[in-house]
Parts: sequence; structure tokens; C-alpha cells
Amino acid sequence: MHVPQSLLNRWAIPAVGSLPPDSASSVVNAFAKLGVRVPQDVISLYGLIGGMGVGDQHDWRLWPLAEILQENAPRAQGPIAFSDYMIDCWRFYLEPVNEHVCRVLSDYDGGPMREVSESLELFLASLDTSPLQVIDPSAWVRRRVEKRGAGVSNLIGSVLRRFSRNAVVVCRCLIGLGGSAK
Repeated sequence: MHVPQSLLNRWAIPAVGSLPPDSASSVVNAFAKLGVRVPQDVISLYGLIGGMGVGDQHDWRLWPLAEILQENAPRAQGPIAFSDYMIDCWRFYLEPVNEHVCRVLSDYDGGPMREVSESLELFLASLDTSPLQVIDPSAWVRRRVEKRGAGVSNLIGSVLRRFSRNAVVVCRCLIGLGGSAK
């Protein structure tokens, strides 16, 4: 799996609090405790960075293995939470596709799981080049509709973009005022 160097550089700044890489055996053992055979893309990611203390400049944060264990145990079957956006406004989950690849899902606004990316590698590439494609829920809806071949009119796309931007602003305001964003 390829992780863009520019993304790793963004995470390397002191304000993010990047943690040292984890060994492959540590990653395998952590996910085994959750009853999951971890795909190679996850092992590769944690072999480069062991998680983050705080979110990056786009408010996305990769969880350390200890936090993955804490937040997912005890758990029923299903995707594994591994990161969050804007201090847990919503979470991102890994769902193994095969021994090499996980797809990435999210539970934006406590709703049903939605696919954000068909692979962790594509998720990270999007996070690097166009973060809003990853963290903006209206982008997920647009991609899902476009994937089905129906397309989205400019008017509907515009409304969705405005809604999601306003939702992020409201969430940030609530957090800034000491309110709850959930």
C-alpha cells in the first residue's frame, strides 16, 4: 500500500503528536484481540505511523492501537472504528475486504454506516489531495449516486455542498461554545 509522503509530512508536525510506528506483530495481535484478521494495508499504515495524539489540520485523527482496542471492545461483529473527525463528531471504520485491503466506512451523525472509500489506500490518497472528499458527507452521497450511474444535477450537488459546509460550521460553533456536537 502506498501512503503519500506529503500526508506523512503533514502528520509529522509536532502539533499532531504523531506516534512512532507499530510493528507488524503488534498490529496483527491488536486486531486479533478484536477477532479480526487484519489486512496488509492496515499493517502497512501502522508500520509508518502509530496513530496521532490530536487531529491534523483537517481535524482527522488516526487512533493508536490502544485506543482502537479500547473503543471497539467488547464488540459484536462488524467494522472496526479506527479514526475520527473533529474530536469524534463522527468516526471512520475499517471493514476487511480480503487479506490485502479494507474498505472505509463512516457513521456520520450517528446514522447508518456509509462507504467512504473502497480501500484504505484510496481513502488516504483522497485525504491527501482533497480532504473534503473524505470528511464531507455530501461527497459520500454524491459518489454513491454517481457510482450507481444516476448522476447528480448541479442544483442537488450545490444544495448538498452548502448543507454539509453549514453543518460543519454549526458543529464547530457548538464545540466552541461548549455545547455538544452530537
